[in-house]
Amino acid sequence: MVSETQIAWLTPAQAGTWLGVSAQRIRQLLDEGRLQGIRTPLGRLIDPESVETLARQRKEGDRA
Repeated sequence: MVSETQIAWLTPAQAGTWLGVSAQRIRQLLDEGRLQGIRTPLGRLIDPESVETLARQRKEGDRA
């Protein structure tokens, strides 16, 4: 059974779509610490709250 918290995490492609950048740029943002995420055996997952925060910052003028 999949919990709600597992569904809430985003793939790099999904986060990239949300921010209008590539999945590779999302990986760079993770490496830079500008996004929060976890590594799984199948790849990285990104915390949607950190994507929302970055999207808000970008809207206010601080581009990724």
